[in-house]
Amino acid sequence: MAVIAYNAVAVELVAGLGYFGQLVVQQQTGINLPWELYAAVGVALAGLLGYRTIDIGARLLAVPMIAEIAIARADSGRSRRLGDFSRADGQRS
Repeated sequence: MAVIAYNAVAVELVAGLGYFGQLVVQQQTGINLPWELYAAVGVALAGLLGYRTIDIGARLLAVPMIAEIAIARADSGRSRRLGDFSRADGQRS
């Protein structure tokens, strides 16, 4: 039963990648390609990264992690308290 659920989630993720990829590309560029193409590119890219071992995935993940650390260090001089954040209407919660 778990294998069926895992496969269902994998299919949903691929379909979601294709659907939302198509929406973003269409909105940003006006190019209207089928969602199945974006899903296939996502599966092919995941397969390529898996085939080339996890080193490529680790290198790709290193870029956003380094950026996150840089942002955290740049923001570390400020002390934040929960009360410092205000609601969207400008009132304090």
